[in-house]
Amino acid sequence: MRRANRFLLILLAIALLAGAAACGSFGSSSAQRPIDDDNDVSPADDDDDDDGSPAVDDDQSPDDDASPADDDDDDDDNDDTALTWSSMTSNTTVPLTAVWGSSASDVYVVGGDIRDQYGAVLHYDGSSWSTLTTGESTAALYGVWGSGPADVYAVGEDWNSGDELILHYDGASWTTTSPTTTPHLNAVWGSAASDIFVVGDYGTVLHYDGAAWSPMQSGESISALYGVGGTVANVFAVGQFGVILHYDGSAWSGMTSGTAGDLHGVWTASAADVFAVGWGTNIEAVVLQYDGKTWTSMTTGVTADLGGAWGASATDIFVAGTFYDNVGSPISGELMHYGGAVWSGRPTYGPNLYGAWGSSATDIFFVGDSGTILHHGP
Repeated sequence: MRRANRFLLILLAIALLAGAAACGSFGSSSAQRPIDDDNDVSPADDDDDDDGSPAVDDDQSPDDDASPADDDDDDDDNDDTALTWSSMTSNTTVPLTAVWGSSASDVYVVGGDIRDQYGAVLHYDGSSWSTLTTGESTAALYGVWGSGPADVYAVGEDWNSGDELILHYDGASWTTTSPTTTPHLNAVWGSAASDIFVVGDYGTVLHYDGAAWSPMQSGESISALYGVGGTVANVFAVGQFGVILHYDGSAWSGMTSGTAGDLHGVWTASAADVFAVGWGTNIEAVVLQYDGKTWTSMTTGVTADLGGAWGASATDIFVAGTFYDNVGSPISGELMHYGGAVWSGRPTYGPNLYGAWGSSATDIFFVGDSGTILHHGP
């Protein structure tokens, strides 16, 4: 899940934010965003706590609309960032790209990129994060998924050899699997330990049946595939140029997405309720919903590149992203939420965000650049 927006410059971000505050607007989507109304010294701090912190909303006070749960200060009663988000200590500065867990006390995060030429695998035990040793010193990892705490997969590429990577964790140690493909691998998902899918560049799809990995004919040979997810016998892969592929248990086929933008993530509530996310050709955040027959575009009103998506239900979905200003410069992470009626979001005024996962509606993780891990939970 490599994207060119990983060059966030802190000084540039501060300058852009200061300019936006001075003119009373923030990009082309300021009407959809909460404004700073807490009377503190920082124009980036919109958390009503007067602490001057540029972090995400960290208080628990209601705003001035009718809903005590809506803490976004915009009087719209839409719960976009009602949860309290805190920054966790990851002990790494590596870009973190994906997150998955088997429970609230067994969470895995992966990362890495071409600049650092090494990957990271972190584990959360419910108390603190620790670094796991994989034996791959030049890996860049973009996806993680498991069927349980003793069956976890991470995928990506080796920047030293240029080959793809599939790492497996058995609960004690990591081992490397080398399929016969050469394109880089970007995401992994499965319905069970013996039904796992990996997608990558040039339409690559691999399947694991519990015994061996084998390539699948996806029907796509040009576009990179960035996300995969679904249900048994209903698997969806999304990627460049609006590509969406569907697997019905026997073969892959292309679907009409209605967008030419890149799709980076997909989350499935059911076979008839699927969400694909990414960004459009005008830097607008793209969210598509599938009802079992057709894909339709949902209104976001945000200029952002959306990445990992996770939902507690079809009416409670969270998406990680990167917020862009109105001239196309990435300046902040973006928290997006769907509450069943409309999508809403707000910038974090911190590093770009790439992955999202939760064990429940009250225990959610976001990960991103510079070792960023944001958490809502006990």
